Amino acid sequence: MRFLFEIVNSETAPLNLELPDSFRKFKNLGTFFARNAVNEVPDVLQGMENLSFIALPDNPNITEVPEWIADLPNLIALSVKGGNPDLKIPERLQQRFVENGGEVWFVQS
Repeated sequence: MRFLFEIVNSETAPLNLELPDSFRKFKNLGTFFARNAVNEVPDVLQGMENLSFIALPDNPNITEVPEWIADLPNLIALSVKGGNPDLKIPERLQQRFVENGGEVWFVQS
């Protein structure tokens, strides 16, 4: 069974949510959704092999996607809709995923 983590900040100002290392214990996390809530892709997601979808909409302070995202074996989609227009996407991620409108990336089949 896979689990979903969701946080939605409906305020205008973005949050700067920092997840503790203990978040790594959620090994069955399948979806991570954080709207207007983080300033970077949380490092605690690194190595979470069951993640299939990461959604980070409306997080304008995220300036880059870490390269380790390309190593998540079950990830099929990454959404950064409404984020930073100058977001840096690592080359390895671009090789594994295809862009769909600049805001959603899908694994290449």
